[in-house]
Amino acid sequence: MQFVQRILRWLCAVGLLAVGVGVLYAVISSSPDAVNKDSTQYWASGRLLLQHANPYDDEGMFRLEKEAGAPVTHAHVMFNPPTALFLALPLGLFAPRTAIFLWALMIVACVVTSIRILWIMHGRRTDRLHLLAYVFAPVMACITIGQVPPVELLGLVLFLKLNQTRPLLAGLSFSLLAIKPHLLLPFGLVALIWAIKGRRYSFIGGVSLGLLAALCVPIYFDRQIFAHYLPVLRTANGYSHGMPNLSSLVHSLHPQAGYLQYLLAFSATCWAMWWFRRRQNEWDWNDEGLLLIVVSVAAAPYSWFFDEALVIPAILSGIYGCYDADKSLISFGLLNGAALALAFFNVQLITGAYIWTSTAWLVWFLYARSIHRLSDKAVYDSRLSTLESE
Repeated sequence: MQFVQRILRWLCAVGLLAVGVGVLYAVISSSPDAVNKDSTQYWASGRLLLQHANPYDDEGMFRLEKEAGAPVTHAHVMFNPPTALFLALPLGLFAPRTAIFLWALMIVACVVTSIRILWIMHGRRTDRLHLLAYVFAPVMACITIGQVPPVELLGLVLFLKLNQTRPLLAGLSFSLLAIKPHLLLPFGLVALIWAIKGRRYSFIGGVSLGLLAALCVPIYFDRQIFAHYLPVLRTANGYSHGMPNLSSLVHSLHPQAGYLQYLLAFSATCWAMWWFRRRQNEWDWNDEGLLLIVVSVAAAPYSWFFDEALVIPAILSGIYGCYDADKSLISFGLLNGAALALAFFNVQLITGAYIWTSTAWLVWFLYARSIHRLSDKAVYDSRLSTLESE
């Protein structure tokens, strides 16, 4: 009987998946807004790269985006470094809408896989709280816009799972963080120090191999890829003033002082090294490392609202901690609900309406972390007093 029920569940899951994929394909095929997404940028860059052209070229990007049907008045060039182009390259093999459909499938698959791995890491809990991660506002924004952070999230989650048992695979997974390396600068530096001090050569080899593979792809098609990317860096630096993050807010205090854009990231990195030095003997990437993630994202020099999807491991850990301590999740619901409302009502990302979100996730995680630790301490003290009384 159980075998039959299991087969029926699998058939239902496959059926729902097929229906979902079909609906997604139908929407992308018919909707005029489907090509007005960030995924069109990745497709255009991949098409240019396949033609051995500059994937960051304004003129080429504008021409391809217009051919795809995007309502653009100027080129929308991707700011991702060459280490992300291996993802864009295959898209260039397909027609625009087919490429956008495949990209959307990949983004959704990365989100689902990441959350399932986190659920497994937390002991396959039956409370279904991990489903809250699917409606986390930055994750929804990634899926809606077609942005790439879910791929980086998958690499991050795999690193958290494999760093002790499969160091080579953990290193290969970690190399996916180079898709947007500026989002996790303190986290990445501490990981490097952790690997060197612990002589984790397999992990270092995995990272090196992953980065080499990611770079070989664009270099094969464009030998001047790094020279072509330098103007994009300058453009991104000028564009950073309008980004809704704390670093841009600090920079706005004195726009002529470019170093202010990196002040928070530098401060967070110094704190991260101190934190690692203090905790290195009992360092746990699924505890101290989660705090590093939310601090890194909050202090990132360049970031958008959808980039905050990377804090999912910390948020889910905090949700479990509050639930186990019998504390309400209303605070998280209110914060996430407010962020979802901004996205639902199409509030433009370039506005300052989203500037609070990264700080909100950090503060809420610190609250949830303290609640969980106090709960664990109370349980420990209760057991200790019981043993003493016996």
